[in-house]
Amino acid sequence: LALVLLNSLFCFVQTMDRSLWRGYGPIVLHVAFDLFFAVEVAVRLATCPNRIAFFFNAFNWIDLVSGLPVFLSVPRFFFAAQDEDSGVLFDITVALPCVRMLKVLRNFEKFHLLQEAFWMAFEALPVLLYTLSVIIIT
Repeated sequence: LALVLLNSLFCFVQTMDRSLWRGYGPIVLHVAFDLFFAVEVAVRLATCPNRIAFFFNAFNWIDLVSGLPVFLSVPRFFFAAQDEDSGVLFDITVALPCVRMLKVLRNFEKFHLLQEAFWMAFEALPVLLYTLSVIIIT
């Protein structure tokens, strides 16, 4: 939890002041964060008893998306110091904290309760749609 918040804070500070983006220091830190999140997902996938069920959990999809930028980190490490005005890399830096903050949702019980309430309401939706269609047709 602390690492997610630290990474998000680091990315937000860089979006406010682009002068912090210069050099290899921030890029190495981003690569370290990306590697941590990618290794976390890989370890969780490797230790999951049912790998098919792993991909049906929405929280695991959030973890996968937050770990994907590790594949963009290597080109970013080599090219970002030469190309200071890289708009694509800046866009990734802006969007990444939002995705990584979604990882925190896993820890909130009220969110799980709300999710279950939506699933229960979704189960009743066909009956409601049938009733609505009967009312509209007649």
